[in-house]
Amino acid sequence: MRLVKTDLRGLNSLGIYVKAQFVLRSMTGNPHFPNPTPTLATLADGIQELRVAITNATNGGKIAFTYKEVATTKVANLLKAMAGYVSSVAQGDAAIVMSAGFELRHRSTRIGELDMPRSVRAKSDPMPGQVKLRWSPVHGARMYHVFAFTEGQGNNPADWRLLQVSTGSRCTVQGLESCHYHMFRVQAVGVAGAGPMSQPARALAA
Repeated sequence: MRLVKTDLRGLNSLGIYVKAQFVLRSMTGNPHFPNPTPTLATLADGIQELRVAITNATNGGKIAFTYKEVATTKVANLLKAMAGYVSSVAQGDAAIVMSAGFELRHRSTRIGELDMPRSVRAKSDPMPGQVKLRWSPVHGARMYHVFAFTEGQGNNPADWRLLQVSTGSRCTVQGLESCHYHMFRVQAVGVAGAGPMSQPARALAA
């Protein structure tokens, strides 16, 4: 039974980078997955390659952008291959799938759907480019997706970027544009899939 969500549509290069990092952390030392295919070293190399490509493409030209797209596709394919391995090991066990950092495919039943995270609070951090976030825990959530966008750069659904994945109800978002206000929304993820997005919270990055 294939429970692992492999569809990465809607994630940009940064979103795929964040997702891959979370999967790598979740699977490192995980006793359920002693011999992952592809190897964790291969995934780590792809993540590092993508990180460099994203950085170079920030102020780079067409070649740097093309390299970023190639690196993004490489990591996306590694995640899909890893999802297949996790699915074969889990044998339908949702808890094992979630322990690897992957989401579950949407099911037809609505039983177990998660609530929207509430009381999302964003606070400026003294460190440049950082904002601290916290929210009320959602019953049944195994992880939380943290989305953000920079004020003045649009507010369409496509403008919200996945910046971080957290297993707790608080986190510190790094790498934000300094001296700008940023908006944040949080989404709980559990065995029934992802729940609705929270109301936005706003903070200034130092």
